[in-house]
Amino acid sequence: MGFSPVFQICLVVPDADQAARDWAAALKVPAPEVRTVFSGKIEHVSWGEPADYRDLRVALIPLGPWTLELLQPGPGPSPWRAFLDRHGPGVFHFCVDDTTLGLPLPPAYHVGTFEAGRYAYHDMLARLGVELSVRTMAPQTPVRHQVIFDLRWREGSDEARRFLADGARILSAIPGVTNFSARRQVSKKNDYTYCFSMDFDGAQAYQAYNGHPAHVAFVRDRWEAEVTRFLEIDTEGL
Repeated sequence: MGFSPVFQICLVVPDADQAARDWAAALKVPAPEVRTVFSGKIEHVSWGEPADYRDLRVALIPLGPWTLELLQPGPGPSPWRAFLDRHGPGVFHFCVDDTTLGLPLPPAYHVGTFEAGRYAYHDMLARLGVELSVRTMAPQTPVRHQVIFDLRWREGSDEARRFLADGARILSAIPGVTNFSARRQVSKKNDYTYCFSMDFDGAQAYQAYNGHPAHVAFVRDRWEAEVTRFLEIDTEGL
């Protein structure tokens, strides 16, 4: 897939766990983690009034240049609950960045503000057939993520080489990762053996990496079984 101005499509569903399993099976991809979000990490204003949405459950399935978002609203009032109650499950919005817009929009009826920026919902149902979610990102500071670690395998063994090669292959392919390297740790000030190092354009890309199904699966299936200890170092420029 090439460039797409739409980076996310949101489906409102009554059961995020079941929808995540079904979509993963249909698309032949790993089942995503379903998380409860918006617990103090984001400020919402709906129809001009502050709102606090709890028990909103979300699963994200990366699909090349865009992401499928499966969203199960909580019982309280929200744009997602109103959509589900009125229409049943279905496509709620397409999400684009503000820099890609080519037509005027009505005032936003819902705004969410988070650490890396904000998003706004615009009622474009009559004109586009869906709501439009427009994201405006705050300036990002590049992040370098490094982890030094030891393996249960003898240094230089086939098992150790396989782990390092698989880690480099799997993790470097995750969207947002740049300058990935697998290295031997040589400082005499600590006794760790290996290092994975990678760069991200900003905190949002790093967070997306942490939640990406390929990263989650690697940690679950390989890291937890083969790494005996580790230390993470995350830095950004001054």
